[in-house]
Amino acid sequence: MADEMPVDLQLQNSKHNEMPVKVAAVLRTNLPSKSIPKDFLNRLSDALVKQFHADIQSNVYGARVFSQDVSAEMQADVLMVRGGSCAPMATMQLYHNDDRVDNNSKHDYAKNLAVFLCHQIKVPVDRYVIDVHKVSPSP
Repeated sequence: MADEMPVDLQLQNSKHNEMPVKVAAVLRTNLPSKSIPKDFLNRLSDALVKQFHADIQSNVYGARVFSQDVSAEMQADVLMVRGGSCAPMATMQLYHNDDRVDNNSKHDYAKNLAVFLCHQIKVPVDRYVIDVHKVSPSP
């Protein structure tokens, strides 16, 4: 199904998170806003919850993520160029505090998100730039 993440990542680190996992995504695209499905942000939020195993209140690693711990923002109609082309493209800044996402696994998370986004807003998968940033949790 196109609404689901294409591959469920295996958790690679059994570190225990004391605090709930928080995720924030900022997506920018040169697509016109009228071409974005009305429920896209809801679908993106659900995909981020699933990507970070948030649909499970408390998983075997003790990490918890709830929908209120995920935020998403989208900016359409942004002037953008990549590789000398203004063809449809998008960039995403993804911020999280999940200890299970490391320098090796963050590429898999970005790839899965690119495939998901490709199905949702019809930008070719090779026209995404997704930067995954680990942030320290707030006290």
